[in-house]
Amino acid sequence: MIEEISEESIGAPLQWFAAEYPALISCVQSAYDLGELATAWELSCYLMQFFESRSQWDAWEKTHLVGLKAAIELRDTYAEACIRRGLGAMYVYRGLWDEARNNFDLALNKFQAAHSRRWEAATLQSLGDLERRLTNWRDALSHYEAALRIYRDVDDLLSVAAVTRCIGVIRRYQGRWDEADRYFMEALPVVESHNDRRSLGSLLHSIGDLRRRAGQYAEAEAYYLRSTELFQSIDDRRWGAAVKRSLADVRLRQGRNEEALALLDEAAEVFEGLGDRLWSAATFRCRGDVLCALGDFDAARSFLQQALEIFGQAGDRRWMAKCHISLGDVYAGEQNMNQATDHWRTARQLVEDLETAESADISRRLAESTQQ
Repeated sequence: MIEEISEESIGAPLQWFAAEYPALISCVQSAYDLGELATAWELSCYLMQFFESRSQWDAWEKTHLVGLKAAIELRDTYAEACIRRGLGAMYVYRGLWDEARNNFDLALNKFQAAHSRRWEAATLQSLGDLERRLTNWRDALSHYEAALRIYRDVDDLLSVAAVTRCIGVIRRYQGRWDEADRYFMEALPVVESHNDRRSLGSLLHSIGDLRRRAGQYAEAEAYYLRSTELFQSIDDRRWGAAVKRSLADVRLRQGRNEEALALLDEAAEVFEGLGDRLWSAATFRCRGDVLCALGDFDAARSFLQQALEIFGQAGDRRWMAKCHISLGDVYAGEQNMNQATDHWRTARQLVEDLETAESADISRRLAESTQQ
């Protein structure tokens, strides 16, 4: 298989790729048409990280489906597994959960049949990421633990650290702050010792989110700024915009609402340009919170309803609950407590069988509403 791109070469090629990717898509199809089946599937895999960094889901799917035909015609189990894992990752980004799980399951079986333990572990990690996204904590942790066992067996310390971060993210989502901090800090020295700027940027972003939730805004901002520098150095606009969205929430909590809106404008422009609906929706939700704080309730409601619709289409209960919490805050700001409590109760129903940090936020709001 074509070798992976070296970390040092990521930034400049991504800029080149933005202009040249239509020709590269044609190259995959041409290789298939010419009977160069190995080249077709290898090139489609090689291009995946470019498509990911630019949220080019259609191009990713198109090239991978060509690569899949090539792998099947070659009767190459390993090649088909690689392609199906890539398809699964793309479907996660699109919020197509069933398609993602089906491709990951097929990839896992084929990697196991090919005795490719490293990629078996990577696929288990991908399944864990999918279940985490769907707030299926138990299934996610089961996949992560299985991946960890293999990574440790093959002495892949960087991947061990990556999965350790993922477990920390679950603990943060669950409101188990001390455990999350322990997992993040366990992973940090390992990731820092490797030249993987994307992994380090993601980890620093996660630590910043944890510090933000704890009200440690100066520390959160320091982690976000380090993370931003790393993503800028590899020209990863998508993750750079995600950090700006997180920093906007810090500004909101500091009462610096105009600065928060400016950051959200920058993030929204990137996500819109990339066609990333789910991350756009998260930005809409944050904008709704800022507008609510500014007293512009109609505008806040509009953005929150847009976000709710997108997350509803994706079946993302946790983010749907977050939107209902924020909509409740809008109505509370208008002194319409009946509507406010209706939204908060809907949020509670969405997460009642989940262990999430949002549960405590909802309970506090409902308790306060009964005292008014």
